[in-house]
Amino acid sequence: QGFLGIGGGWGTDESAIAGVFEALGSKGNISMVSEQYSLLYNKDLYNDMESEMDATEILQITQKISQYAS
Repeated sequence: QGFLGIGGGWGTDESAIAGVFEALGSKGNISMVSEQYSLLYNKDLYNDMESEMDATEILQITQKISQYAS
């Protein structure tokens, strides 16, 4: 399994991804995770999530993130 359950050939664990973003609790923490993802994989986290998840799942996560303080 890849980072946050994305990729790795075993399918994506959407509920685990949503749980991680909920646990991060702030846009700043999410930004740090996204930066680390880019450094580790030389890829964009959001783009990889879009390729692995359906539009409804992405919308649910982005709506949750929009409620967080910066």
